[in-house]
Amino acid sequence: MSRLARKYGRIALQRVYDEARSAFENAREALRVSQRLASTDQIISITKSVDMAWDEMQKARKAIEVFRSTLLQTADGIEVVDDDDVVSAR
Repeated sequence: MSRLARKYGRIALQRVYDEARSAFENAREALRVSQRLASTDQIISITKSVDMAWDEMQKARKAIEVFRSTLLQTADGIEVVDDDDVVSAR
């Protein structure tokens, strides 16, 4: 049960990171597209959105790093959750 919980924890953290990365990419694209069309106030607002999305992505990345360093061991490019359990590394 413990192994399974760690696997799902890792999957959940990766999903959070993927969603944060997508939000960042969308916000960055919105900023790029709006550069010539938006007012200064709108640009400032969009820039804040980009910054917030970047921060969320970095928090998610840090959570994955902490998870890996505390619960996983890596051997020859393979993440080993337990002695019997092997999950492919990213």
